[in-house]
Amino acid sequence: MDTGEIKIVHSSDWHLGLYPGARDKGGIPVRTLFVLKAAESLVDFVRKNEVDVVLLSGDILNRGNPSPTIQNALAGVLKSLVDSGAKVVYLIGNHEIPGWGDHPVKIYDTLGVPGIIVADKFGIFSLEVKGLPLDIAAIPYSAIIKRDFSSLLEEACSLVEPKHPSILMAHIFVLGARLSGSDLNLLPDEPHAFPDVFRDTPFSYIALGHLHRHQKLISNPPTVYAGSLSRVSFSEANETKGFVFVRLTEENSFWRARWNFVELESPSFITVNVNTTDTANPTEYILERLGRMRLKGTIVRIAITRAASDPKPDIPFIKRTVLKRGALECKVSVNTKYSGLTAEKSLSKAPRKTMGTLDIISEYISSVRKEHLAKKEDILKCAKEIIDELRGSHN
Repeated sequence: MDTGEIKIVHSSDWHLGLYPGARDKGGIPVRTLFVLKAAESLVDFVRKNEVDVVLLSGDILNRGNPSPTIQNALAGVLKSLVDSGAKVVYLIGNHEIPGWGDHPVKIYDTLGVPGIIVADKFGIFSLEVKGLPLDIAAIPYSAIIKRDFSSLLEEACSLVEPKHPSILMAHIFVLGARLSGSDLNLLPDEPHAFPDVFRDTPFSYIALGHLHRHQKLISNPPTVYAGSLSRVSFSEANETKGFVFVRLTEENSFWRARWNFVELESPSFITVNVNTTDTANPTEYILERLGRMRLKGTIVRIAITRAASDPKPDIPFIKRTVLKRGALECKVSVNTKYSGLTAEKSLSKAPRKTMGTLDIISEYISSVRKEHLAKKEDILKCAKEIIDELRGSHN
């Protein structure tokens, strides 16, 4: 019997199929390709380090009814993991629960794919690893919305064999955990747990999913969010992404976990704020600002602030130039200021008490529609006739 260490990789929250935006020639969103590239790196690590078990702690898919393209992409990753010799335990997260019918990972159970365990129900899964039994206690999101998490955890603790190495997998929001930028939509009524419930449980390691920021919550036993695999939105622009590598070794009749975070290369998300007020050539000015930046392989967001009286930047030309320099995606937003009046205010709000309707129209033409200055008097005359007619109809 080989009583060496048991090697485990813990990952979660890939959200395959989520990201819109630019697509490659095959029609796959560029940001989805980022995740798949990170998954390839994870597979390479598993193969090179002869990892025994891969734990996927939920929300690997973003929807309960993914497209065939996304399903095939996931199948390719799972096949590569199994072919490497690792066993995969796939916990179902909240995003993988369909509105009706079976979840998308159920097909691996239906086909009886060797090496893939679908943890879609609360329970204990016993694996044989290096001649040893490894107990995996699974608490999927579907169980948490039906039962109190504390009672599920208490039952899981009672079901594992104390002499066996054991791991808990749970897709849960733990209060007090640091949220990722993309986790800020979690509501107060989200099913949750308190961190203290994990202390002094019989598990060697607790593999959490749901939150996108990698972090350790407690040390005994190590209770860890793997975080999302790749940086895929501007809200995660400054976060480190990757997965967790866990080694279980027997010490004094108890299996202890040593772990470390394996960082993966993630795309850079660059936000450029540019104020072109009083700039004679805003397009040239913006491109000059971008000229000092490394754009290859990045996602770029340009936020332009300009005065209505200034020349307009050539947005299509700016986008084409950024993409030619190697950026994978470029989005541009423009905030136009109107000398104290915004276009929305001047068109949709009622006249201010300090100004008459004709005064507002006059100022709008002078500050916003300078091309109509030559016809200003005619416009005001027509406006006055309409106002007088409307007033007469109400008398």
